[in-house]
Amino acid sequence: MTEINYIHTEDIHNHKSAEEILPYIFNLIKPVSVIDVGCGTGSWLSVAKKLGAKTVLGVDGIYIGTQMLCIEKEEFKLQDLTLPLHTDTKYDLAICLEVAEHLPETAADNLIEILTQHSDIILFSAAIPRQEGQFHINEQWPDYWQNKFEKKGYSAFDILRDNFWNNENVEWWYKQNMFIYSKPENGHILGPQVADKEIIARVHPELFKLQIERQLKQEEYFRQFMKDRIWNPKFIPALRLLIKAIIKRKVDS
Repeated sequence: MTEINYIHTEDIHNHKSAEEILPYIFNLIKPVSVIDVGCGTGSWLSVAKKLGAKTVLGVDGIYIGTQMLCIEKEEFKLQDLTLPLHTDTKYDLAICLEVAEHLPETAADNLIEILTQHSDIILFSAAIPRQEGQFHINEQWPDYWQNKFEKKGYSAFDILRDNFWNNENVEWWYKQNMFIYSKPENGHILGPQVADKEIIARVHPELFKLQIERQLKQEEYFRQFMKDRIWNPKFIPALRLLIKAIIKRKVDS
């Protein structure tokens, strides 16, 4: 089992975003069976069941204790996501949200293989460069994933970002990174939206604000360091002694 350094927390794996997004998707495709690859606590599958999904499977590379699991333990499968996943079931909808960035790039094709093997319609999102987070090791722009899905015969439908961009109940990483990938023959199910030939990369204002705040904190830390260390009255005499010692060593040598 490949070790993934990630801690599932209830503040991140809550039901809030799923309760906003999944009703929109269920209204379009009405899935009866759903698989979530990288399901975490199973919060999205829990909402899917409330919306009418009869069969669900949550797959994750990290074992979730039953106290945190939002689905039945029989509905959870521990699986190394760097390796192939073989099941006998094809699902109406596959979900894979903010998972790909936690896997090495060498496992990217395997992840796409898992998703495309198990459903013709996929709700997908993955962290973009400099998004940052717990053990992000493969942050990519959306067209990176689009190219991989296209090789499997799937088209991208950018029908979610505009609908949820300003929704305060949805976490910004979903609003920024969510797409639906589908086999072209199923495109009509998604409504009049035409498949996008090229996905436009976007940075959500909430991420931009977060990065600015991080930068300001770093600058403040540096200013405080300069104040406490460099301009400390004891520092200058010590620096002079160090310089004299270096000069003396060079002269003696």
